[in-house]
Amino acid sequence: MFTSIFSREPYNRPKYRYRYHSPYKFPISDQLYRLCRLSCSIIPPILAYPFPSEIYYKTVYSFFANNGYVVMKLGQWLATRTDLLSIGLCKVLSTLHNEAPAHPFVDTLEILRNEMYDISLFHFVTHKPIGSGSVAQVYKVIINDEIRTFSFFWKHLFNFPQNFFLTDSRQIDTKLDRTKNSREILRKHGHKTLAIKIIHPNTTKDVYLDCQILTNAAKVLSVIPALSCLNINEQILHFQNEILKQIDLTGEERNMKVMRHLTRYDKNILIAEPIMATKNVLIMEYLEGESIVSRSGRMSNQIDNNRTNNEKTGLPLHDTKNESSKEFSKNKNMNFGLFKKQNHSLSVTALTFFVKSLFYNEFIHTDLHPGNVSVTKSNKLILYDFGLTKFLSHAEHRNLIDLFCSLFIEKNGLIVGDLLVERLACNKNVDKKKFRGEINELINHYFKQVLRMNGNSTRNDAYMITKEYGFKAIRLFNKYNVKIDYKYNQLFVTAFCFDGILRQIQPDCTFYGELDQLIWKFGPTLYLLKQHMVRKLFGLGK
Repeated sequence: MFTSIFSREPYNRPKYRYRYHSPYKFPISDQLYRLCRLSCSIIPPILAYPFPSEIYYKTVYSFFANNGYVVMKLGQWLATRTDLLSIGLCKVLSTLHNEAPAHPFVDTLEILRNEMYDISLFHFVTHKPIGSGSVAQVYKVIINDEIRTFSFFWKHLFNFPQNFFLTDSRQIDTKLDRTKNSREILRKHGHKTLAIKIIHPNTTKDVYLDCQILTNAAKVLSVIPALSCLNINEQILHFQNEILKQIDLTGEERNMKVMRHLTRYDKNILIAEPIMATKNVLIMEYLEGESIVSRSGRMSNQIDNNRTNNEKTGLPLHDTKNESSKEFSKNKNMNFGLFKKQNHSLSVTALTFFVKSLFYNEFIHTDLHPGNVSVTKSNKLILYDFGLTKFLSHAEHRNLIDLFCSLFIEKNGLIVGDLLVERLACNKNVDKKKFRGEINELINHYFKQVLRMNGNSTRNDAYMITKEYGFKAIRLFNKYNVKIDYKYNQLFVTAFCFDGILRQIQPDCTFYGELDQLIWKFGPTLYLLKQHMVRKLFGLGK
C-alpha cells in the first residue's frame, strides 16, 4: 500500500565510460610552449592591477577568454561569485557565459559539411551566433521544407555534401546515407525555428593538450603536504573524464532527453527538445529567454529611472496632498513588489530543481552558470548546455545521503568522522578515534556559532561562518591525512556556482527559507524514517 508513495518511475540512465584515452600524444615541447604562453599571458593582469579598473578588467577578461577551454571555464565559474571578486569584475567575466570569442561563419559551414548535413535546408537568421561559450557557439536557423538545387559548377566550387570526388565507393554510400537521413529528419521540422550548436574548431586538440598538462602537474602537486587531503591525482583524472564529455555533443543529446524526462511534470522548468546530433553538431528546439544578469539589470534600472523621474519632478513620495505623487508612489511600490515576488518565485523554482535533482533524481546538471540559465516572459526557467552532468551511482547516492543527514539533520560529528574514514578505501590507515573526536568538536562549535546568531544577523553572516569552518575542516583533513572523495567534486563546484546564481536573482537570500521544506519533500525521507524506527524500537544507532 505504502510502497507506491516512495516508488520512482524508471528511466534510461546514461552509461558513461570511466576512462577516456587521449587520441593525441603531445610532445613535451608542445606542453612547455603552452605553459610558457599561459605564463606570459598572466603577466598583463598582474601589472594592470594598479591601473584604473576598466583597464584591469579588460586585461583579466582577455586572459580568461584567449587561453583555451579550461581557463575560460574557470573564468565562468568565478564570474558567479560576487562575494570573492568585485562586482565590476564579475560583470566583465560574465560575458564569457554567452559572449565568448566566436569562430568565423565559414568554419561553421565547413563543420556542417564535414558532419554530412544538407546546408540547403538551413536558413540562418543571422551569420552571427546568438551565443558563444567555451566549447561551442549557437545559431538561430529556420528549416526550409524544400531542397535548393545547385548546378554542377556551384556544387564543385563550394564542395556541397552532394559532391564526393576522389573517394571510395563505400565512403560515398555511407556519406549519402547519412546526408539522406539527416535531411529526412530535418524536413519534418520545416518552417520551424531551431537552434544549432557547433563545436569550435580545434577545441578537441586544445582540451586534450590541457588535460595532458594537468596530468603532469598533478604528479608534482601531489607531493605537497598541504594538498595531500585533496587526492590530486584522482581529482585531475576525474576532472578530465568530465570535461571530455562536453566536447561530444551526442552525449549532450542523451543528457537532454534524460533531463526532459525527469522534469516533464514541472511546468516551470523548460528544456529544449533535441532533434538530432553528431559529434560536433547538435540541432535542438529554439527556446527564447532573457539572461538572469540582463533581467536583474533591467529591473533595477527601471526602479532607478522611476526614482530619478520622481526627483526631477520635485514630487516627494511622502507628499500625500499631491494626487500625482501618491499615484507615482503606488505604481513604484507595485512594480518593486511584483519584481521582488517574481524573483522569489524564480529562485525557489531553481532551488527546487537543484534539490530534486540531487536527492531524488540522482542526476544533476553540473554546469549551472548564468549563461546556461534564462527566464521567459512568463517567469519560467530555461536550462541550456547539458554537456556536463553527474549521474550518482547507488553507492555514491547512499554515501551522500548518509553524510548529509549525519551532518545537517542529526548533527552528529562522530558519525560524520566514521563515514569519512570508512567509506573510502584510502582512509583505512587514518587514526579514526582521534579524527572523529576532533571533527565532532569542530561540528559542534559550528552549530553553536550558528545558533548564537541573533535576529540582526543576515544570511551572509552565516555564509562567512560556514566558509571559516570549511577551511578549518580542510586543515583537519590535512592533519590526519584524510582524503576527500573526488567523485563529489562536481557537486561542490555546482553548488558553489549555483549559490552565486541564486544570489544574483535574490541578493537577500530569503529563498533559503524554503530549503528545509524542499529537503523533506524531495530529500532522504526513507533514511530518516529508518533511523527513527531503529532508534525507537531497538535503541541502536546512538
